[in-house]
Amino acid sequence: MTADCRLPWIAMMRVACFLGLLAGAHRAAAEVLPLAPYELRRRLAVARKAAEHERFTDAAIHLEGLLGSVGPDGSDGLDGFVPASASSPVQRPIQAEALALLLSFPPRGIACYRAVCGEKAQRLLDRAIEDRDRAALAAVADGYLGTKAGADAALLLGYDGLDRGKPWESLVWLARLARYRPSAREHEPELSLATAVAWLTAGHADRARDVVRQLKSFGPRVKFRIGDEELTCADDPARIIDLLSHAIGAESADPPMATGRDWLMFRGDSARNAATACDHTIWHDTVEPLWRVADSDRSTSSGSEAFLAARLPAAHPLIVGDLVLARTPKCLVAVDTASGRQVWEYPRGGDSDDTSPEEEKSSTPAASRAASGILERSYEDAAYGQISSDGRHVFLLDGLGSVRGASMPLIVMGGGGRRIVAPAKPNSYNRLLALVLRREGTLAWSVGNASGEDEPQLAGAFFLGPPLSHEGRLYILAEMEGEISLCTLDARTGRLLWSLPLALPGQSILGDPMRRLAGATPSLAEGVLVCPTSAGAVVAVDPLTRSILWGREYPVTADRGRARQWRMAGIQALRGRAGIGQSSPVDASATIASGRLLLAPVESDDLYCLELRSGQLLWQWPDDGLLFIACVHDDTVVVVGTRGMSAYSLTTGKPAWREMWVELPEGSRPSGRGFLAGRFYYLPTTSSEIVKFDVTDGRIAKRIAMKTPPGNLVGAGDLLLSQSADAVEAFAPPQTGADN
Repeated sequence: MTADCRLPWIAMMRVACFLGLLAGAHRAAAEVLPLAPYELRRRLAVARKAAEHERFTDAAIHLEGLLGSVGPDGSDGLDGFVPASASSPVQRPIQAEALALLLSFPPRGIACYRAVCGEKAQRLLDRAIEDRDRAALAAVADGYLGTKAGADAALLLGYDGLDRGKPWESLVWLARLARYRPSAREHEPELSLATAVAWLTAGHADRARDVVRQLKSFGPRVKFRIGDEELTCADDPARIIDLLSHAIGAESADPPMATGRDWLMFRGDSARNAATACDHTIWHDTVEPLWRVADSDRSTSSGSEAFLAARLPAAHPLIVGDLVLARTPKCLVAVDTASGRQVWEYPRGGDSDDTSPEEEKSSTPAASRAASGILERSYEDAAYGQISSDGRHVFLLDGLGSVRGASMPLIVMGGGGRRIVAPAKPNSYNRLLALVLRREGTLAWSVGNASGEDEPQLAGAFFLGPPLSHEGRLYILAEMEGEISLCTLDARTGRLLWSLPLALPGQSILGDPMRRLAGATPSLAEGVLVCPTSAGAVVAVDPLTRSILWGREYPVTADRGRARQWRMAGIQALRGRAGIGQSSPVDASATIASGRLLLAPVESDDLYCLELRSGQLLWQWPDDGLLFIACVHDDTVVVVGTRGMSAYSLTTGKPAWREMWVELPEGSRPSGRGFLAGRFYYLPTTSSEIVKFDVTDGRIAKRIAMKTPPGNLVGAGDLLLSQSADAVEAFAPPQTGADN
């Protein structure tokens, strides 16, 4: 073919590529956040219009109807978001928008609001104090913050949190008061000092010092007492901090080093950013095996070794006291950390792989069905493989079924021997179980299923991932009647305390295998509960006031292409084909650090950094082969991708290392999630090594040889745990020498 003949084809290819780029650039955000009722949005619009024309009394009347109707049980009827706009892509609930409007009022507008609402707020406050009713006090602080009574209620709740040893709860109320500057100024310097005490109690001396330094703006005329000492706002901040620390009994203003080695949930803590208690100074070029608990069911699976080696295991082990808890494709096992002896398992003898009646009649060989189910649970099903604990119980999902029916139709025999294709029919509900650890995994309670079991209000619930345990409560995401809700349960009994609707996904959980397998679970830090839905949106909730702070939608992967990839995994492996490895985010959870939220949704194509309390976008990067967020160390966000590791500045989003990607040794890929210890991140790889990265500069500091490729890692003291699809293994450092 001549050059002249080739030119039209080249031009056409360029046009096709250009159109493809345009199609990718115009991805639309998912529309899954429910809108507030029209009447409430109309009332807010009327209040805005009145405020624009400086008719503040009229605006106050409408705002009182939106803000002051919050009851202590959270039944305010103000569910739903205000639509996003081009100038504000963050969606907030109707009450938050009403409060933002009130915060924008000039002094004359504030005076009008207080004239309209002040007397009623004071009556409610007096009654709450007389009845010693914390919930009623919270309703006053939440609904009437613009009045003196509402501000007093918020300050009282801040002190109440400190008295009960709950500094984060205290900080939420104090920060709420600080946002409303007219009322905040009336309570200074008391507000700043209480906030500093709360930060000290929470172990964040640096945040306390920042607050105290701001007292200088009030000048030397403003005086206060700490114990027997009289001070002014112009005094040395360091002296004020020392006196506050002494007054609350804190020997040191710095947080103590964590000495326990418990690992109670996925990624270690509620912020999903725990640094392990593993001592990074003791590891050498090799490690010594202590014990190995093999998964006998794994041997029944078959398929391409290349395919399996390119995928990450779905199960993550926990350490609770002297037990290692790990979920295999058939059961949950509890293993003694010292000896490797299996103490108990649940269910005894393993489960039945949730085989449906249609599958029982299938002409597909039973071995093939079993192998497919094992592959799915081993490599894809994060909802199954992730578990959590509160130190007394272990919590896990049961009755999850399989998504393989969506891509592997079953053949049943009809009349006259006819072969009929009948798709599997997994249930639209599952169960959340609580097992008592010290009673050999005895069932404490079970909720969900068709009847609700121990909690009838949760009948028909499909739990998306394991719960987050915090201070005796469990926070879990569930889909019921086509709606994703945040459910809060009593950890001892499983009883539903309250629930909050978050999103309306475009299709049910049974029609969205990627969301079903993703294992969406909340994160919690600084009084903010972050709920990733895996449906194209993330929602932030204030668990104290049971209210939504904000929601944010983002574009999802076109045509749910990754969902097809999830479905095809079992077929490719069973046919012995070396299918592609994971090349997109596999972690549905959110990472929280220093007031920022990091999210790499499994259904999206980007890495997001958002401001935690407002949801505002701070920076964004295309995922570019990203698999999961590894950790945040100081100001460095470390991510793991198919190529190796990369890092960004948490503050600016700019690359933090000299090289954009620090590649793994040739021919190697990540084989699981690693852990952070000190300034080092230990990453397991398919080349039977653990690669030790210095996260301050991206340098590979060490390559620790293993006999087989390690899986998901957890480090605790001098114990290293690995859970692969084949086994749970424990390792220790060599007994001689030291690694400096």
